[in-house]
Amino acid sequence: MGLVLIPEYEEPFRGGNNGEPLLDDGNTVIGYWTLNGIKADMIIPVSGNSMAPTYPAGSRLAVKRQFFRPDEPYSIPFGEIFAFTLKGEAPEDAAFGFVKRLRKHQDPERAHSYWIAHSDNPDYDDFEIRITQIGSLWRVLAGITLGS
Repeated sequence: MGLVLIPEYEEPFRGGNNGEPLLDDGNTVIGYWTLNGIKADMIIPVSGNSMAPTYPAGSRLAVKRQFFRPDEPYSIPFGEIFAFTLKGEAPEDAAFGFVKRLRKHQDPERAHSYWIAHSDNPDYDDFEIRITQIGSLWRVLAGITLGS
């Protein structure tokens, strides 16, 4: 029929400042979506309200893998919303998933090594993320807010 099915995964990305620990044993596909004109790699749920009102808790995000090189820190479209995973310092540390608006670091000395993670909800503070700790980066293409 020409429909592209986008898998929805159960594991949430947090719209908060602490991240959502990711499952060690993989992630489960819980359904499939088709979205007219959206070429996403997956649909992910959001937990937490730091990205509200743009994407409140319970929203689903259509995301596409954003490839980047840590040695080219200015290669992403700053100001856009991304889902990303942060690796722990040690290999046995848990990885965490976030949904944030990524901004260029304003300090020229830190701009080559850090980005700023920004929440749309003013109740949450910005925080630095070390670019080399990013395990995966996904650009948000669309949000789906389900009615109650």
